[in-house]
Amino acid sequence: MFKDGDDNDQDTDVMIDSAPAALAKPSLEHYVMRLRVAAEAVVRSHKSLGELDLIKALQGDPWHLIGPVNFNATGELYPVHFILFHVLYQLRSDLIAEGETLYISPLNIHIRVAAGNATGSLNPGPPDQLAAFYLNLDNYNLADEVVETMLDNFWRGVHAPTDESLNHALETLHLDDLPEQFSVAKRQFRRLAMQHHPDRGGDTHRLQQLNAALAVLRQHFDARGFPT
Repeated sequence: MFKDGDDNDQDTDVMIDSAPAALAKPSLEHYVMRLRVAAEAVVRSHKSLGELDLIKALQGDPWHLIGPVNFNATGELYPVHFILFHVLYQLRSDLIAEGETLYISPLNIHIRVAAGNATGSLNPGPPDQLAAFYLNLDNYNLADEVVETMLDNFWRGVHAPTDESLNHALETLHLDDLPEQFSVAKRQFRRLAMQHHPDRGGDTHRLQQLNAALAVLRQHFDARGFPT
């Protein structure tokens, strides 16, 4: 469970491992403010730590912001994971202005001062779809099958491709922007594959490049738990 303050700043218990839809958005936003302070303190006190270590730290003294979690139960794990990453991505945005970088991954979370960058001079770079997902509190409530896929990919170690490989794949498939759905990439792949198929006088090497590009995009969507 987490502690949620009422109008009189008195703590009341709210179960974070209950059904996500049962938790009102205002309660989440209030809890997020408190969790954010605690998460930053814990991360700064470690050279590096993983998500599970961070959860355990927030369960213990002096925080007690997360109650017992059954990591084998999707209904309990996903709300904790989402809110924690929501907080971390909020924190990352703030630290950019202070000349610091917060690295976020399930196995490695740490803060580092960006060498050669003055305070406030860091460029956050192109839009980060993973950050956009976690910063949207509406994604706290997802269909069970979507959550199952996301968690399965997490435990299997499915990772998103690098920005460089993703951009190269988009260029290979003649896509100007990353599509919202993998089906768009598949349709574009089929169109180009028909043009470059050896049976139609095309180039085998070019067809192999198209296959590799589609695999990169599949990896991107798999890592985010979206159907492919």
